[in-house]
Amino acid sequence: MNRGRALPSGPGRKSPIWRGASLLVGWAVFLLVLLGWILSPWVDIPGLGRIVLILVGLGILLSIPYGLAWFRGDAQEASDLARQALPEVHNTGGGTTVVVVPATGGFRGPRIRELGVFSYLCWAIFYRGPLVVGDFLLTALWNLIGAIRRRLDDRYRPTPPGGQRRFDESPTLDIDTPPDQRTF
Repeated sequence: MNRGRALPSGPGRKSPIWRGASLLVGWAVFLLVLLGWILSPWVDIPGLGRIVLILVGLGILLSIPYGLAWFRGDAQEASDLARQALPEVHNTGGGTTVVVVPATGGFRGPRIRELGVFSYLCWAIFYRGPLVVGDFLLTALWNLIGAIRRRLDDRYRPTPPGGQRRFDESPTLDIDTPPDQRTF
């Protein structure tokens, strides 16, 4: 178990399933804010609460494998993964040259030159924004679960033989000993 470490933030450091879960939770927040708060005076969508609940529920369910793997210490961050060699193909004249280059680590999105300004703006608002918001919320949820789990593990861990009693353990009274000789 990763006892001292919190789950790191950032969708690029986690598995693709986690990123899908983050996207679902982010879209739920996006729909709730946009349709449930900003446009609510003009637009009434029946069943919006159910849609948001389903998206959040699916997002939490999809985040369980990576969250549990992190608790066990089995999860790998994207920066920890071995970098694979990717072929880069150059087609020049009559021949083809294949150059093997190392892959870049982490999650990299498109650049403005690759998409254009409007497409990049749509990508940032409708994909990257909900992805980051959902990752933030899921990471906070799993860090809270980890903190509660660590607290419970510390509280209910048995006292070692001859060790000090902890302040949160309840004292036991021995009725047969006189009151001045009782130890707590």
